[in-house]
Amino acid sequence: MMLIKWVAGAARVTSKGIFFNGLYYSCNKAIKEQWYHSVLQIGMWDINIKLDPTDLSTIKLVDFDEETCRRIQFNKFTGERLESYYSLIAIYKESLIKINKSQHKLKKKPRREKKLRI
Repeated sequence: MMLIKWVAGAARVTSKGIFFNGLYYSCNKAIKEQWYHSVLQIGMWDINIKLDPTDLSTIKLVDFDEETCRRIQFNKFTGERLESYYSLIAIYKESLIKINKSQHKLKKKPRREKKLRI
């Protein structure tokens, strides 16, 4: 049985997550209490953590019943690529709106009844 040697540290709560040693983490407590949104109003703050230095996939919040935070990663879209992505989404939405409108018009057109000659 291997014992985990926990190491103490200080992480910073940012708008992107809990930042420690170049990595971001998140947990239920931070999300429920809207820590990341609060940073926008009151600024970043430090928080005590502990971690297993052999496994950086999680950290524990010391002052909050050792709540476990898991490592998170962000998409690697940058500037131009991200703008291109949003442009494509906008074009796609516009085409869907046009299709829906044309289908709606087709449904609303009254049918002409053919008169039968007797």
